[in-house]
Amino acid sequence: MENKRPKGVIIFGILILLGAALQIKGLSIASYNFLFGPLPKTIIIFRFVITVMMLILGIVTAIGIILRKEIFRKLVLLIGYYILYNYLIEGPLIVYRNLPKYINQIIVAAGAPLEPRVYIILWTPIIVSFLIEFVFGLSLVYYFSRPKIKEKFK
Repeated sequence: MENKRPKGVIIFGILILLGAALQIKGLSIASYNFLFGPLPKTIIIFRFVITVMMLILGIVTAIGIILRKEIFRKLVLLIGYYILYNYLIEGPLIVYRNLPKYINQIIVAAGAPLEPRVYIILWTPIIVSFLIEFVFGLSLVYYFSRPKIKEKFK
């Protein structure tokens, strides 16, 4: 019996590849300065460099899991845990407390009225993207930890 590549591995590989490439394209130190504002500049720059390195690692790892190399399966797990850390620890403690200020800046810059529906329109994509990325991190950890998938990488 042939040791076929599971469709989930291909799907996750493509999703990681596309997601990392799109995030690298949209990355800027200015957004990090804003989101991590209360922290010292050296920490913000360090955090930015770590993010760039993780995204590059994501691209390389995506190719590695499509080729079914065990080391890359382990790196996918690392990336999954990193995503969960970002959204459970770092996000709520640092980033998400700056978002209301950011949303107010968008509203004021656009000259929009300060109505509840404007806040709902701006918060909805933030909440949805949070949920999507968090579930994606959980999915990576779950899927690539399964014994059946581990076996396909041997």
